[in-house]
Amino acid sequence: MLNLHSWRWCFWINLPVIVLTSITFYFTFKPKADSRPTKDFITRLLELDLPGSIILLVAAVMFFTALQYTAAGYSWGSALVIGLLAGSGVAMLLFIGWIWHEQDDALIPLSILRDRRVAASCVMGCLVYGTIATQAYYLPTWFQAIKGDSAIMSGVHMLPYTLGACVSSLLSGAFVNRTGLYTPPAVLGSIIATAGSVLLATLAVNSSPGHWIGYQILASFGVSMAIAQGYIAIEVALGKASSSIGLAAMLASQSFGASVFVAVGNTILQDSLLKAADKAGLQDIDISKVMGAGATKFRVLVPPQYLPAILTAYNSSLQKLFYSVVPLVGLSVAVSCFLGWERIAVGGRREGSLSDRNEK
Repeated sequence: MLNLHSWRWCFWINLPVIVLTSITFYFTFKPKADSRPTKDFITRLLELDLPGSIILLVAAVMFFTALQYTAAGYSWGSALVIGLLAGSGVAMLLFIGWIWHEQDDALIPLSILRDRRVAASCVMGCLVYGTIATQAYYLPTWFQAIKGDSAIMSGVHMLPYTLGACVSSLLSGAFVNRTGLYTPPAVLGSIIATAGSVLLATLAVNSSPGHWIGYQILASFGVSMAIAQGYIAIEVALGKASSSIGLAAMLASQSFGASVFVAVGNTILQDSLLKAADKAGLQDIDISKVMGAGATKFRVLVPPQYLPAILTAYNSSLQKLFYSVVPLVGLSVAVSCFLGWERIAVGGRREGSLSDRNEK
């Protein structure tokens, strides 16, 4: 029987959403028939770049395993972590060499990666999505640890972040549809996201609701505006025939950025909290137990007289974590300038592009 007092019930919310989405998709999506000759399953399987996929999988597994070990308490200088990172680096170099060797038959065709707009979309996706994931993952920690929120209330207090993203998506979509320009929103969004990220990093123990609500809206408004334009840039660059491969590459870049920077953020938080506790003279407090108890329960372990100092140390560590993503969105300001400054026609395609001429 479903226990509504447990956190597990939240996953059941997905079921009605999935059902409604499936029904809507079934009755509204009418794909055009593929005019290309059909191929049997074996032929299509042989066309897949299985060696490249295996090499990339090995590189990813070793890399994320190393990050997992650092999150579990292993130091970056341990032999295990260094070995995994070195192995991942070697596998990644092999993957790059394989792509160069296979050219357009590779897992990610080289001709697609050579397009400046596609490369910029992937890099920007990695940077901006790393920022989004880090803020969305650790802002609830700030609410729970610093403000004493429950898990549910921290989710409620994250609604401004969602609101800013929704409004930004609507406004930037309307701007692109009206003007045909998609790069200005990406540049402006990155600038706004940089300012919002800096402000989020200034949150203090005594910050008022006006501060954390406004900062969330500003940060999410910017990142949402910026991230949406990469999809348009790829379709403009590649056309409908090849855009699916480019979009897959960008989605992989986004997932990579999110996974890496959330893990790096955890390391920053742990290391900073240990140093802040030592600096505050809290040697009598077992910081490892504080971190292990989680953001909602560590208050039970800490004697009342030490709680203000622990909160200050915890907040200082979270500030450093939030500051760590500022260079990401700052760099995306420059990267977004390479998305292309063409004016697209309404409907998302640029007249006279190479991909359009090939299709004609």
